[in-house]
Amino acid sequence: LGRNKMFLDDGNNTDSLLLSDEITSFCAFNKTKPIELYYQSRLSEKIYVINDLSVSLYADKGTLPPRIKILNIVSDGDYLWVCTGGDGCFEMSKGKLTRRYFENKAITYVFKDREKNLWFSTIRDGVYMIPANNNYVANYNQSSGLSSNTVISIANSNDALWLGFNNGKVNKVRDNTVRVFDVNIFHDASFNRVTGLL
Repeated sequence: LGRNKMFLDDGNNTDSLLLSDEITSFCAFNKTKPIELYYQSRLSEKIYVINDLSVSLYADKGTLPPRIKILNIVSDGDYLWVCTGGDGCFEMSKGKLTRRYFENKAITYVFKDREKNLWFSTIRDGVYMIPANNNYVANYNQSSGLSSNTVISIANSNDALWLGFNNGKVNKVRDNTVRVFDVNIFHDASFNRVTGLL
């Protein structure tokens, strides 16, 4: 990436793409549409979408939370989630706000599993899950067996839910059983966030 230019290489060809605004903050790849990339510019407080070799405005400053509140952006299918530090999570579709979740919580990541359940990781309250087939909200936190209430990342495998924490721990949750992994170097957990799981 350059300040206002992106280079794309598919192994055979290299293309350059002039960006509308420089990438200064978060990016989100669309897992179901691999040619889509969303990026935020803190300078203009806008979110842009790159689709194949074209760049267009996705959401303007007026539809987004204040830039200093945004912790992450996550894309999946036709939705983009804007996670904030204290204002919850903004669900967007086609650049418009469609719903807000957990308006007073600090949300770090959103994940939709194969059953279409929505999972929200938080800084202080563990993980919330909203099932696809009803409005019952489940909360999993340290008192229910997780390593911490500060969940930074979340992912799903064929048989388990994986959670990454701010203390260098990873939890594998399977059949209501939690298995703890410590990924700290020399067991120094002073500041070791697990920011992504794949």
